[in-house]
Amino acid sequence: MIKLADYLVTDTSPSIYKAKSKTKKVKIDGDFLQGPIRLEWLDALSSIGNSACKVGHHLLHLWSLNKKGPTFRLTQKKAEDMGMTRQTRYRTLNAMAKANLIKIDQSSGQYPIITLINITL
Repeated sequence: MIKLADYLVTDTSPSIYKAKSKTKKVKIDGDFLQGPIRLEWLDALSSIGNSACKVGHHLLHLWSLNKKGPTFRLTQKKAEDMGMTRQTRYRTLNAMAKANLIKIDQSSGQYPIITLINITL
């Protein structure tokens, strides 16, 4: 027979109920986005098409890695991570610029400089 008295806590001093003062940080593998991100921006992105969603999410990830703000250079290495052809990528970037989601500054022979427009509050 089980006796409940065997399982009762008799010491009610505060020391046994103290929370640990140090928390251990857990490193999570993978790529993440940083917010806040306007839903209007994401809605406009999705209205352009699937490739725009893919490119836009990749640009948001690059923005979250960039500590200096919403302007960054889109190098060939960064662009290859998108997994689409150069033509599709630039067609999509131009469509995003036309929808006023990004601004593209590009000199001849240089990688484009992308600025995300109205991304945050």
